[in-house]
Amino acid sequence: MLDCVGIDNCDSTIELLGVDGRWILYGLLSGAKYNMNLASLMAKRINLITTSLKTRTDEYKNELIKDFSKIALPAFETGKLRPIIFE
Repeated sequence: MLDCVGIDNCDSTIELLGVDGRWILYGLLSGAKYNMNLASLMAKRINLITTSLKTRTDEYKNELIKDFSKIALPAFETGKLRPIIFE
């Protein structure tokens, strides 16, 4: 699951993710501090991966955009990739 919100979504994200799910946190729109029981992550063996583009160089960001345009966009056009949006 890709998550740019963070705290406001933590409980529902853990609930939605299945065993061995991947939670990719790339933003903290709802804040940075959260009191979390890590046992809930461990019980499902959830992989929490964090990243940020803010501290990356412009060159890195440009290469990322090129790679996305070359690899991912065609897969969206053919239907091989599709967004899954939870409401």
